Amino acid sequence: MNVKNACIGVIGMVLFLGLCALMFYFAFYESKDYYTIIDNSNVQKIDDTDFKYKYTLTSYSRDGKEKDISFETTRELRSDAYIKIKYMISRGVVSWEEVQFDDIPSKAKNKLESK
Repeated sequence: MNVKNACIGVIGMVLFLGLCALMFYFAFYESKDYYTIIDNSNVQKIDDTDFKYKYTLTSYSRDGKEKDISFETTRELRSDAYIKIKYMISRGVVSWEEVQFDDIPSKAKNKLESK
């Protein structure tokens, strides 16, 4: 085996490991924010003993792209409240918090106004 083949093999291995690390990052660490308004007219009660509620809401990303997102809570949320949802490809919804309408990015705000 000569030095040229060894260098090509090492470069290939480094590129492969870098690609794997990048895929791992986007699958397990990268989250995207979505914005929506709470609509309690279609909330689903999951279990009477655990007081769990399931929401499936049309949400909008910072750039206005639409996505239906489902998540569960231990209580019914305040109707007509605006929330920001942190969503990961691998884990789904990882957190949510109530936000003021003025704190929502303009493209998502425009989509929510037209709802």
